[in-house]
Amino acid sequence: MTTTIDPSVVQAFTPTGVLRASINLGNPILANRGPDGQPVGVSIDLARAFAERLGVALELVVFDAAGKSVEAVADERADIGFFAIDPVRGAQIAFTDGYVHIEGAYLVRDASPLRDNAEVANARAPVEEKDTRASMHRRNDADVGRQAPGGA
Repeated sequence: MTTTIDPSVVQAFTPTGVLRASINLGNPILANRGPDGQPVGVSIDLARAFAERLGVALELVVFDAAGKSVEAVADERADIGFFAIDPVRGAQIAFTDGYVHIEGAYLVRDASPLRDNAEVANARAPVEEKDTRASMHRRNDADVGRQAPGGA
């Protein structure tokens, strides 16, 4: 069954005539580079399917971090993106319902006294500054430190 999408809806999603999808390579579960160097993954598959459904060409706008990818949508350099739902980001962009649930975990050394999620309430954890998990932990009053990528 084929349905026709109202042209005003297509125009709203593709003001330049193509669907510009902001792709975040910072989360390899959603997108990364294949052996040929081209972006691959669920975000790319969803963007392709959406562009096909709209009947327009797809342009991938690729970034190495979620913050940059969100900014591209907020600044209208991209039309759609695939991001963790976050109230801070929600101030700049609108979200659909989630399409995937990704579990998070802590990685600790063998010598760490932390063995259970309940024990992390007063622990300090380094994270990247614009990381969604950092935002979530701050909302929950966790003591989250800022850590530059590649830091210890």
